[in-house]
Amino acid sequence: EHYKSKLIKAKSTTDLDYIKATHNGYKKNNVNHIREFKFDKKNKFINIVDHISLSDSKNHFFEFPLHFHPDVKLKKIEKKRFIAEIEKIGKLEISIKSNFTLEVIRGQKTPILGWYSNQFYKKTPCSVLYTSGYFNTNTIINTNIKVKKI
Repeated sequence: EHYKSKLIKAKSTTDLDYIKATHNGYKKNNVNHIREFKFDKKNKFINIVDHISLSDSKNHFFEFPLHFHPDVKLKKIEKKRFIAEIEKIGKLEISIKSNFTLEVIRGQKTPILGWYSNQFYKKTPCSVLYTSGYFNTNTIINTNIKVKKI
């Protein structure tokens, strides 16, 4: 049986796109996930809020890999702030507010993470902003992406 997604709310105006949805993909693990996605078009700002709620008190592992194209250079500027840049095209500032570990992974073989493939039998290393950790209470991960230069 496939997981079921459910739209909670959606709105689109000339200044803002907003969507809030959930799915039952983690139900067997006693985890509920709701994601809110807001795109402020005027200020070129994206906010992603992940609400993770538990129906037990067990320790759960969370991972959120944010994948980038191989041409994107990803560098850490502070503990939880990063710059993603494609030379002569644009730059994004990404910050993630959570109690989890954040790291940049590129072309990792074990476990496989940080690869891009646009055709069979060809893979290219790419950067992944990888957020992970354990939790046993309800938690929120707040990801902000700001367009800095185009």
